[in-house]
Amino acid sequence: MRIGILTSGGDCPGLNAVIRGAVLKGTEINGQEFVGFKDGWRGVVNGDVIPLERSDVRGIAKQGGTILGTSRTNPFEGNGGPERIQETLDRLGIDAIMAIGGEGTLAAAKRLTDAGLRIVGVPKTVDNDLDATDYTFGFDTAVEIATEAMDRLRTTGDSHSRCMVAEVMGRHVGWIALHSGMAAGAHAILIPEQKTSMAQVAEWVQSAADRGRAPLVVVAEGFTPDHADDPHSERGLDAFGRPRLGGIGERLAPMIEDLTGIETRATTLGHIQRGGVPTAYDRVLATRLGMAASDIVQDGSWGHTLKRIYGERDLLVAECMRRQVWHDLDPAALAAIACALVYEPRREEPEGYERNLPRGAFRIALEKTQELWAQIDDIQVDHKLPGSTPVATGLSGAMHRWARGGSLDDVLTDADMAAGDFVRWSKQTIDLLDQLQGTPDARLAVTARAAIDAVRRGIVAYSSVA
Repeated sequence: MRIGILTSGGDCPGLNAVIRGAVLKGTEINGQEFVGFKDGWRGVVNGDVIPLERSDVRGIAKQGGTILGTSRTNPFEGNGGPERIQETLDRLGIDAIMAIGGEGTLAAAKRLTDAGLRIVGVPKTVDNDLDATDYTFGFDTAVEIATEAMDRLRTTGDSHSRCMVAEVMGRHVGWIALHSGMAAGAHAILIPEQKTSMAQVAEWVQSAADRGRAPLVVVAEGFTPDHADDPHSERGLDAFGRPRLGGIGERLAPMIEDLTGIETRATTLGHIQRGGVPTAYDRVLATRLGMAASDIVQDGSWGHTLKRIYGERDLLVAECMRRQVWHDLDPAALAAIACALVYEPRREEPEGYERNLPRGAFRIALEKTQELWAQIDDIQVDHKLPGSTPVATGLSGAMHRWARGGSLDDVLTDADMAAGDFVRWSKQTIDLLDQLQGTPDARLAVTARAAIDAVRRGIVAYSSVA
């Protein structure tokens, strides 16, 4: 099979690692042949390709940018369209396309797939804003770059007793701002998901100054103050009709200075966040995605986009929620299920521990959860991915008793566990229940909230680690 790889949209650290991973896995194991489309969808429309053999991808995983070039070309405009692209593929003897890109690229790939083309998508964005992905390659590198830049801004801010405003990328989400701002110790982090008044921003800045600090404000490019209706955009639209964001930092700086009287300077980090070598994390994630994309093409699963599940249990949790496996559980039973998903026993669970597990709806839900785990594990093994550890119910009986109001002594006896360990696992159970209460399933959300209240009591509520 001959596959054409393209990289489209904004460049991103890790693109070359995806290309390398796909070519190495495809040529050495799956018997595939590769070419690269130059400059994204433009190369697809014009039939502009270069060969991609093993020697062509040697050592490129550590390089920033993309060896194929990129553009923001819309494949449906000008001389494009499904018929023209299919003609180009037929002429070049290309059987399928591997499209590495973000929101616009993958939306175009979906439309072309619906029109009959054979395409597999690989999610790419420094913004970490794609549906069904917890982590996209490029994000970790962007956060590292932004954090280092903020550390440097703080030194000049301290020297001049100025307020420094750092604007970062992110489009309509605040992941880069949130992570880099937390890492740099920012005094205010302004993100699109949370409207904030200028009065509140000024209060945070003044509070930092009153403590003898040079305030640092981190703002995502898509942030909208509560007095505005839309994010700041002064550069028109891109090829896919989306506004080009940027410049909010320069607008906020004079407002902060007027409200506080503190000299304020703004810095827009801009494209520096996209440049340079990718971090080790991004290289590994990108390589894994490239290898998996080769397998997906081999399986003929057209129209699919690869996804990165951040936690080992995330896919199992998502499937159980989708199938309403836990829909009929009471709060204590849901707490026991959540505990089974987070608990990691240090030794083999003793014989007979199942006697302490609740019966009824819990047992039914547990059996369905275990069946789903087995199905997911089989699929992972079939696709040469590492399997996940089985659901561990050794602490579920004790957690059920605790959530029903049982005494700490009885619970610790059931669990054969020290109080500190029980508190630690209770905290992780609460973390999962906290995620479940955000589900659109209103009934499950209510039960999750009640389960949190049932677990967060006594020593769990008062412990410093709870």
